[in-house]
Amino acid sequence: RDIEGQTAWLYNRKETKLLEHPDKNTYIVYSLMGTPWPVLDRDLITRYQFSDDNTSQHVRIDSNHVDNYLPEKEGIVRVPFAKGYWELTAKDEQTTNIVFFYSGSPGGNIPNWLADYGVIDMPYDSLKNLRALLINN
Repeated sequence: RDIEGQTAWLYNRKETKLLEHPDKNTYIVYSLMGTPWPVLDRDLITRYQFSDDNTSQHVRIDSNHVDNYLPEKEGIVRVPFAKGYWELTAKDEQTTNIVFFYSGSPGGNIPNWLADYGVIDMPYDSLKNLRALLINN
């Protein structure tokens, strides 16, 4: 639930900002993702919905893009579609099983090599960074 802290571990995340927190389990978030030149950076508005089994052994975080929440910014491509979830299940005191699913469209025109790179590296790098962050804290 540390929204601003996502920049420390999520893939190519340049900025993450909480826009709205309508209830204890819902967050509306602005994210800016960096891309290599000459491709334009992407931004996205996401609704995160947290749910758990009331035992802290299982948590699910659903994420869905939100249309027309903020005007688009010049020089940044708005991601037109994104949907996914994280499922975290405690296995024991030291181990958590993580399932991550994401489907999206980056919008605009991007070269195939960059699209392929994001599909492979986004989940791997994000999970690797999250693990390093958790081990070091």
